[in-house]
Amino acid sequence: YLYQNSIYRQNLSQFKTAKAQYKSYQTLTSQTEAIKKAKEVLISRNNTLRAYFLLLEETIAISLPQGMLEKDDYQQRLEKERKFLEEKNSLLEAAATTNDLTDLSQDIEKKLLDYKILSQQITGLVLLNKAQVSDEKVASAAASVRGGALMEVKNQQSNDVLERWL
Repeated sequence: YLYQNSIYRQNLSQFKTAKAQYKSYQTLTSQTEAIKKAKEVLISRNNTLRAYFLLLEETIAISLPQGMLEKDDYQQRLEKERKFLEEKNSLLEAAATTNDLTDLSQDIEKKLLDYKILSQQITGLVLLNKAQVSDEKVASAAASVRGGALMEVKNQQSNDVLERWL
């Protein structure tokens, strides 16, 4: 994810430069370069999102127990969105005009809020599961300590009885 994000930031910087040159010179060469850089930045944005979704999938796989309904649902949703982004990347490669690029970019931008919500839901579920696991561990440790303390009291009582008899 961090690698893809780094590539995206680099491509975004190059796109901004190419866009500024196109606005300054208004030549066919500068327009072609700006379109090329726009494709690169949009593809790298999609790749960053795909990498983030893979990261979320791995987090779900590691952090949530098998058979959890939400786990399967979120994994399917993430896979569906990754495939959607892959399809958009294919279309971006074939795009020839700024209008094509704008339309394809808007398709992704319409889903960004949904992506943020999905990410927050998954993060919340993972944190809730970790809190439940921690709570169970604390309860188990507390029961173990109580059991040990009770055994110590019983042992002390047994020792007191033995000392009285001796």
